[in-house]
Amino acid sequence: MENVNPYESPDADLDTGQQQSYQPKVFAINGRLGRARYLCYSAAITMLAIIVMGVLAAVFGAVDEGGELSPLISLLILFPIAGTMVIMARRRFHDLNFSGWWSITVLIPILSIIPGLFLMFAPGNKHENDYGLMPNKNGASIYIVMGFFIIMLVGIIAAVALPAYQAYTNGL
Repeated sequence: MENVNPYESPDADLDTGQQQSYQPKVFAINGRLGRARYLCYSAAITMLAIIVMGVLAAVFGAVDEGGELSPLISLLILFPIAGTMVIMARRRFHDLNFSGWWSITVLIPILSIIPGLFLMFAPGNKHENDYGLMPNKNGASIYIVMGFFIIMLVGIIAAVALPAYQAYTNGL
């Protein structure tokens, strides 16, 4: 009979089968970012930029009657927004297990449509990849924000399409 220690820990496999993940932060530079968060964060940053530019245009438009200051203010706002969008694209490319250097492609005018569509619709890796753990599942707040932006987008399209349709039907 072999000598067995009754106080020895068992040799059972304690793996629960659950994958490890992490909670992504909005303004983090590294890590991965899923499709829904990418869309929400990008849309929120765009809306914030529109609001800031509108307020600054209203304030400085009344002061600057010559018009020389407005392009400078727009550029001062554009650079941080472009940098933030590149960082978001970098994190999204990391979720797809691509190098972050591909994020520079979102700065190329007109051609940025192709990587933009790829970032929006390509599913990320379901497991840990070269760039870190898989992000946590999206919470209710992400879906609420996405729903808000979808409703807003449908409203904008309707505001443009309905008058055009009425003009078309009145012209017949």
